[in-house]
Amino acid sequence: MDMALEVVRNVIREKNMDRVTFPDFEESFKKKLGPISVKGSFKGRDGSMESTLSIARKGNAEVRLTGTSVIVDSALGFNTLRLG
Repeated sequence: MDMALEVVRNVIREKNMDRVTFPDFEESFKKKLGPISVKGSFKGRDGSMESTLSIARKGNAEVRLTGTSVIVDSALGFNTLRLG
């Protein structure tokens, strides 16, 4: 898993993808919490994520063979991540 993440980091570096931008979006929600109804929305504009090179394994990795597939189950995270 760690070797695969190093390959991912190399691709991020080669393609200059350490900063990723997101399209604008808007989500509305309505939730009933007992007798109270909560309604709102979330708007995201000019979003970005920086430091994707800090991707890392967070905990143990489990590898399984299923037929002709190799399945890797692991938690991933970022050591440093800036959202904007």
